Formats: sequence, structure tokens, C-alpha cells
Amino acid sequence: MTKYDSMVHQQFHHRSRTISVRNCFRIQTYLNFYSKLHYTLFRWSKRFYIYTFLFTIIITAYVSYNIEFGVLYNLRHMKPETPSIINYRQKLISKQKKEQSDAYNWLQQLYEQSSTNKLFTNNQSTFYNYINTSVSTSSDYYLLNYNKTTTTKVTQSDMIVITILYSSNGNDRQEGKFYIGQVLKTLLEQYDDPRIIVTICENSHYNDEQLQHIGDEIKLIRKLVPVYIVNAQAIHTHSLNIELNEYEREKQAHLKCLKANFESFTSSDYVLLLQDDAKPIDKIFLNTLLYLIDQRFKQWKEKPAFLKIYHPRWLIDYAKHPSVYIIVQLLAMSLLLTFIVYTFLHYHYYPTPIVDDTQMIKSNAYEKDLKLLCRFVCSNENINYFLFYFLLIISVLFLLNHSNISWPWRRLHPSLYSIYDAPSCCIPGVIYFRQTYSYVHDYLYQTQCKESYAIDTVLDNLPEHYDYTLKTLLLEPNLVHHIGLYSRLRQSYINPYLID
Repeated sequence: MTKYDSMVHQQFHHRSRTISVRNCFRIQTYLNFYSKLHYTLFRWSKRFYIYTFLFTIIITAYVSYNIEFGVLYNLRHMKPETPSIINYRQKLISKQKKEQSDAYNWLQQLYEQSSTNKLFTNNQSTFYNYINTSVSTSSDYYLLNYNKTTTTKVTQSDMIVITILYSSNGNDRQEGKFYIGQVLKTLLEQYDDPRIIVTICENSHYNDEQLQHIGDEIKLIRKLVPVYIVNAQAIHTHSLNIELNEYEREKQAHLKCLKANFESFTSSDYVLLLQDDAKPIDKIFLNTLLYLIDQRFKQWKEKPAFLKIYHPRWLIDYAKHPSVYIIVQLLAMSLLLTFIVYTFLHYHYYPTPIVDDTQMIKSNAYEKDLKLLCRFVCSNENINYFLFYFLLIISVLFLLNHSNISWPWRRLHPSLYSIYDAPSCCIPGVIYFRQTYSYVHDYLYQTQCKESYAIDTVLDNLPEHYDYTLKTLLLEPNLVHHIGLYSRLRQSYINPYLID
């Protein structure tokens, strides 16, 4: 054998030995991992926690998949049009047609038998007495059936105006689009405070010379509540013959409805503008609104530009649309629940005293709590238990989603409602404040809306326009449901699973 062959042979054996060592190391690593996994899964004390975790997550995932606006529910239904979505929409339309028919009958009965709600009838009958007659006439709006010569000016402080912006359509009830009937019925059923004035802003797409078909529904509503006809065709001045796009027309109607109510009621500091498909929460809407105004809004030295009382639940989502607010609340709630569960279990079921019995007997409850906390901080094993509970609880809360966890307990009392900076999107219900109304009016007046820049996006940019000196806020949980299946602006139906 040559010297060269000997060197090759040695290198070969060295490489083989190296590979063998590596293989042994890998095999040993796999064996160690398997041993630890087997030890963890089949040792009773560890197996209990692992199986508890898996069982809880599986049950929660099932609930999240089926409960409205759970994380898995949103992932399941937030998708393009499918036959199942169409079928579900048709069921909802049929249901809403019945509700709208019932609402029409209820409103008709209210009109024919005014004694059923004397407070509302008496208050609305004196509506014209509160009108500010010094307001100059404007082509932007006019009050239907209003005769100034018969009006006696009356002042009342602390009035709250709730106005519903509506685009008339003669076939709404037959097509299942008479949402304003549902909204008005729910609102009037809760009417119990004389400070509240209910008005309608009817968005007219017609010039004065044109004839407009008025359905029985609109005729009935015009008899029940005062109606402002807002001229969304005019922009800035009536003499400008400008053809508006649908997005600018929507903004004009919104702006002029605000203008009509703030100019007419000089003693009102708050105007709640509802879209015609923003149905108030049953039973608690007005009481909650009045409590928030009396106990919270009036205490603010500086009023915001506006406060939204609705945000889509599918946009309040841990998975697809996380925000700082809901993530912080998730962590805080998880820590609180973890501490409660940990304290309860380990205080009652896993007592491991760190002092002798005589000292424990002499200790009072406060000292025991301190010792429990000390034992938790100083013990690695207890920290592991705490982390296990925390991981389990935060996983459950994450799957169920924010609105299903936070909203039920917040609705127990108005003082528990949360108010924070408004995220982008959607204005079915907005409270405007007289102190800042002029800023909102001027901003909307000079801003042009278009397809990619609708009024909700315009309002989202309002703080930036004023260098963030004005805030825009959101109330949570929602005070209204968004029940509209049909978008008049886009002339199309929307995903019924987005309705909340």
C-alpha cells in the first residue's frame, strides 16, 4: 500500500467515525426528546394538565366556530359570495319583512291610538314650539308642515335630539328595506324622557319641481315625527348646477341633517344622528344614552368632535383586526382571571405551608395572603402553574373573541361602558356635540367625497386636519345594531354574516 493510499484510508475511517458519532448524538437526542415527551404525557401529574389544556381548547374551538363573531366563526364566514351565504341572506330578508310589517302596524296603531304613549305624543306635539324661528331660510333643508305664524317660541334646557337620516323609497316594505320602521318602533317603545326630541331627515334626490312617489310607510312616519327634507342635490350653494356622485351626496345629506337639527334646537347640546338601518339595542338604549350624557359627557371639559356608538363586531377581532386597546384588555383580563383561578386552586387545594404549624395558626388572613404571594414569587414550580393557567385562559379568551367576552359584562351597567379613540370605519350612529359641531361642519363643508373617499373615511381624517386637537371617540359596547342587508350607496346586498 502506498503512502497516498494509507492517507486516504485513514481519512475514510476518520470520516466514518465522525458520521457515526453524529448519528449516535442524533439518536440520543431523539431518545431524550421521546423520553421527556413520554414522561410528560404519561406521568399523571403532568398528563392531567396537558389533557386539561387540550380538552379545554378543543371545546372552546368548537364554540368559537359556531358562536357569532368568534375568531373561528369570522374565519369561516368572512369570504366571497357563496350559495350558503345567499340562502342565509334570503332567510334574513324574510325575517326582516315580517319585522318591518309588524313595525308598520305598530306605528299605525300608535298614530291612531295616541293614548298608548301620551308622553311621546304630547312632547312631539310641542316640537314646533322649540324651533329657533330666527334661523334664516336655507335651500339646504326645510321642515315639512311647518307654519311659523302659529309657533310660540319656548325654551327648554338640556334637550337631546335623536334624528334618523333616511333615503325614501316607495317599495321599501315590500322589498324588505323598510329599516326605518324597525328603528323608529324600537326607539319609541323606550321613549320615557321629555328631554328627547325625535326627528327624521329625509334625503331627497328630487328637485322641487319633480314629483316624488311617497309610499304609505313614509306618509305614516311624516304624521308621527317631524321631518326635515334635506336637499342633497345642492352643494355649497343652490345656484351651482353640479351633478354629484353618490358619495358626495351621502356626505351632503349627513352634513345638512346635522345643520338642520343644531340650527333648529339652540338649547340642545347633543345630536345623535342614526342611519335608517341602525336599530337601537332593545330595552336599554335610551336609559344607557341618558346615563352616559348626564354622568359622563357633561363632565368633560373639552368635548370630542364626535363619539361613535357603533363599530362592526367583525372588525373587533384578535386575529384579523387587532388593536392596541383590545390586546391590552386581553392581557389584563387574562392576568386577572389567572390570578383568581390560581389563588383559588392553590389556596384551597394545594396548600404547602412555608412555615411551621404554630406560626400558621397565629397568622391572620392578611399574613396568609402575603405568604401565599411570597410562595408564588419564590417558587419556580408555582410560577409554572401560574403560566399554565395564564396560557390556558388567554387561549380561551382569544378564540371566543373580544366582543363575546367583554361586551356582556359591560352591558350590566352604563358606568362599565368603555370609551376610547375611534378606529377607522362606519358611522351608523354618531353623537355630535354643540361645542365642536362648527369644526365638523366646516371640515365636511370643504371636503369632497368620492368612491375611494367616503364620508366615514373623511371623518376618520378629521383629527389630522385639526392637528389632533380634536378627538374622535368610540363607545363600547355598541348601542345600536346594524340591520341593513342592502346598501343603497353601492346598490347591492352585503354579506349577511356581517350583520350585528
